[in-house]
Amino acid sequence: KKINYIIMPEVVFDVQMVCGGCSGACERILKKIDGVQAIDANLESQKVTVNYDAPATPELMLEKLQVWGKNANKTVALSSS
Repeated sequence: KKINYIIMPEVVFDVQMVCGGCSGACERILKKIDGVQAIDANLESQKVTVNYDAPATPELMLEKLQVWGKNANKTVALSSS
C-alpha cells in the first residue's frame, strides 16, 4: 500500500520572544489565518516555523506578526536561514 505525502510550504520567522506568553501570542495570531496548518514557536532558537497552504502567504503572516511585534516592542522578520 503506497502512502502519498503532501509536502506543504514552510516559512520561518525570526521573532524576538522572551517568554511563553510571546510564543503563545504568535501561535494564537497565526492560527487565526486560513491555511495555516502547523506552527512551531521555539523560544530557544527565537524562530517560528509555519507550515501552510493557500490562502495563507508568508507576507500575510509577517504582517500579522509585525502588528503584534510593534505593540509588544519585539522584532519580527522573515528568516534568511
